[in-house]
Amino acid sequence: MEEVSNTVTTCIVLLILFCGSAAGSRTKLFSFQAQENGVAMAPALASSSQDGICNKMVVPQGYPCEEHMVTTEDGYILSLQRIPTGRSGGTPGNSQPVLLQHGLLVDGATWLLLPPEQSLAFALADNGFDVWIANSRGTKYSLGHTSLSPNDSAYWNWSWDELVGYDLPATFQYVYDQSGQKMHYVGHSQGTLVALAAFSKNQLLSMLRSAALLSPIAYMNQMTSPLAKDAANNFIAEMVYWLGLSEFNLRGDAVINLLKDLCSQPDVDCTNLLTAFTGQNCCLNSSIVDVFLDHEPQPSATKNMVHLAQMIRQGTITMFDYMDPDENMKHYGQTTPPAYNMTTIPNDLPLFLSYGGDDALSDVNDVQRLLDSLKDHDGDKLVVQYRQDYAHADYVMAENARQDYSNSDPAAILAAIQPASTLFLEYCSTSNAVAIKKVHFSITDDDTICKSLVQTQGYACEEHNVTTKDGYILSLQRIPAGRSGKTADKPPVLLQHGILVDAAPWLLNSPDESLGFILADNGFDVWLANTRGTTYSRGHTSLSPIDSAYWEWSWDELVQYDLSAFVQYVHDQTNQKLHYVGHSLGTLIALAAFSKQELVNMFRTAALLSPIAHLDQIPSQLMKVAADMHIAETLYNSGFDQFPPGWDVLGPILNEICNKSGTNCSDLMTAMTGANCCVNSSKAGELLKHEPQPTATKNIIHLSQMIRTGSIAMYDYGSKDENVGHYGQPNPPAYDMTSIPKDLPLFLGYGGQDQLSDVKDVQSLLNDLKDHVKGNLVELFIKDYAHADFVLGVNANQVVYDPIVSFFNLYST
Repeated sequence: MEEVSNTVTTCIVLLILFCGSAAGSRTKLFSFQAQENGVAMAPALASSSQDGICNKMVVPQGYPCEEHMVTTEDGYILSLQRIPTGRSGGTPGNSQPVLLQHGLLVDGATWLLLPPEQSLAFALADNGFDVWIANSRGTKYSLGHTSLSPNDSAYWNWSWDELVGYDLPATFQYVYDQSGQKMHYVGHSQGTLVALAAFSKNQLLSMLRSAALLSPIAYMNQMTSPLAKDAANNFIAEMVYWLGLSEFNLRGDAVINLLKDLCSQPDVDCTNLLTAFTGQNCCLNSSIVDVFLDHEPQPSATKNMVHLAQMIRQGTITMFDYMDPDENMKHYGQTTPPAYNMTTIPNDLPLFLSYGGDDALSDVNDVQRLLDSLKDHDGDKLVVQYRQDYAHADYVMAENARQDYSNSDPAAILAAIQPASTLFLEYCSTSNAVAIKKVHFSITDDDTICKSLVQTQGYACEEHNVTTKDGYILSLQRIPAGRSGKTADKPPVLLQHGILVDAAPWLLNSPDESLGFILADNGFDVWLANTRGTTYSRGHTSLSPIDSAYWEWSWDELVQYDLSAFVQYVHDQTNQKLHYVGHSLGTLIALAAFSKQELVNMFRTAALLSPIAHLDQIPSQLMKVAADMHIAETLYNSGFDQFPPGWDVLGPILNEICNKSGTNCSDLMTAMTGANCCVNSSKAGELLKHEPQPTATKNIIHLSQMIRTGSIAMYDYGSKDENVGHYGQPNPPAYDMTSIPKDLPLFLGYGGQDQLSDVKDVQSLLNDLKDHVKGNLVELFIKDYAHADFVLGVNANQVVYDPIVSFFNLYST
């Protein structure tokens, strides 16, 4: 069967190639160039061409556009399109340039096929960048040469080595000279390979700010594309080359017309045409294939295809192998082709790598090998993004339709789902000094909460780890004594943070204003929890945070595994029942556990700040709109298992913005939390050095379900069969707040301005607790407090923490 498959593949590819050659479409493709004595001459004024990318694809969308030409040292005349400003206008020349380099068998048009709000080139222009679009030699708008015609075999005597040695340097130098600035670079597929190869030779770096590499290609021997693998293993490119076809052209008129007719038929989804080559693209609209076929595929040199096939078969990243020691010696001065060594890429070059789990060309295993080559890269200069359901074409043609937000302000929602590559470029344009963690990061001793936030204030601190029953390795910090050094003589207190943060907020204010330090100075043995997925709790016995399975949890698992592991560990270490302080999500998981009669025998009391239980009255427009529009579900279905997407980029960007003079970043929290009365604006910047922290997108879905339904139930899988499979019943089981033990001492603190823990929702919770033992339920209502005030308010020590200390003292004997 495999031999039959290989034979069919060979026949199909050869048929397409010969059909393409016979179609004779060269004149049309090359119509904007004049011929003189058989030599192709570059047009005098490129922008006058009605057939150019500018006039066909950019200007009709309302953007200014310039056509440019650059000649390489080996004589190829390449076209560049420049979008100097966004649709709203602006002053050309004041923005940082970004160079977009397409992949194999396409040209610069690929960046422009979708509507402006969905195409990277337009999005970058609208975000204030000076956008330049490259077109490699041999493509429709880069067919010129100082002495050769595309009809000459010699014109096609090149591989991607020449793109590294000539096209990329010429394009870089031209953009640099025109703009007078270093540039950002975005490459896709082969556009990443040529960049990595150049960087490994320490080329172009003096003109470069950063590089974003989408579907990165370096190592290729783990490639899973059956079409590409079969073609390489059956030496199809070599066969085509030996048959005298120096141009590898899939774009014959007959072939394109046939495909268009096929794709226009009812019930025919032509996105499947890409699948055998690229992998199963999750997010292409079937109509995009017809648009794609209006412009692509573009030709390449058959020699280039031979070079790539060598990489697939051999697993190497070397220059073109002439398969003859004498020929190699003639070209390279050695019998084997020189290697491009990925480990020599400068460790301080800002890199963004994004790859997909379903990409059959840029395979996960090959990308991991590249990341292994970059293991010594500076920790603040390498950002890695993994999208589980993305394949090769999704990175340039996936649709992420933006819906009508009606009367709500969409700014905050869009910020959360903005493409991470754009965020990275914004980060680089702000400052290259911002520290961004690798996704595959390790925590050094100086990075820990103890070292960075506790010991610096003069307190003793211990780092502890606990492993949950489902394998997550969580961190705990212990402050065993006050600043005076006196060992705690009161029971342990476990502090549990809320959503999108870790334990750091308990410690960000000065010692006399931070609850973690205040409790220690009052003689309590303080333990700070960090839930799964946050910076200091990313370990697992068998999974990595880049694995989709790592993020397959909601707050149900925090109840069942994380909280129980923390409480049991502290209880075992101290041999005492403990007090508990939770904020926001930290209150929800505690209430859920109490409602199941779990952990109660290890608790003395629980102080719940900004308590979350019922959420259907939540007034936060940001949260309501996100829930009603199923934003989290959309992200989850698009392969974003971790929320927010690009979390390790977002925080440093916000931090850099908030450190600018005159910026009051306390407003950033208002849209979500309510107007915090008592958070010092400088603390917002301090907070962004540590937060936001990631959570599972599934966790956000669970909370959205609560907002929409008004219920406090386990995660709803959206299918009765799925729910039966997980719970043995068609609906998810409820957490019944009325079943919380009535003699458990509870302290509830809530605020009149809180947009998440709304007064009406808290009242619903209090109604559930109406039969609680009198005296064992303490309520603290602070009219001007919002959500963040309870952990960052400068006066919280007096209005919240002193009452909590008094409450704990009542139950500490």
